[in-house]
Amino acid sequence: MGEAKQAGENIGQIDDLSGFKVRAKIDEYYIAKVYVGLKASVEIDGKFHRLTLRKVYPEVSRGEFEVEMTFDQKAPVRIRRGQTLAVKLQLGDNATAILVPKGAFYEVSGGQWVFVLQGKRALRRSVQLGRQNPLFYEVLAGLQAGDKVLVSDYKDYEDYQELLIE
Repeated sequence: MGEAKQAGENIGQIDDLSGFKVRAKIDEYYIAKVYVGLKASVEIDGKFHRLTLRKVYPEVSRGEFEVEMTFDQKAPVRIRRGQTLAVKLQLGDNATAILVPKGAFYEVSGGQWVFVLQGKRALRRSVQLGRQNPLFYEVLAGLQAGDKVLVSDYKDYEDYQELLIE
């Protein structure tokens, strides 16, 4: 009461407690890959819940832009306003691929080769890596499904073609 407001300034907020939306900040690098209808998932209390992106706010601030998502089904019971969630966006189609966990090996080999376990030996093998995410590299060539790869540091072994494992 008695307070002056500018035109367009928020004077209040109405919360609809019967539904929730998820608002997220995303690095500007992904702005061209994010669109309305994009699917996402979030794990709450050990269960995965699907989300759909409903709105993209294209204004970039501090290297990030915002999006708004809604739950495809009923919102989880234990979710609260202001809660922080780890949302996974699906930026591409699902594809079958051979993956190698990220590890210190990459610093020495540059992703050009790896040591593959064969019994009590590890043999050096050329590989071609493709896309990556924070946890894995995609293998385009050089490995078969089921191959076991050493992903530790190769600093002391970069001149070797074979390692004996004891």
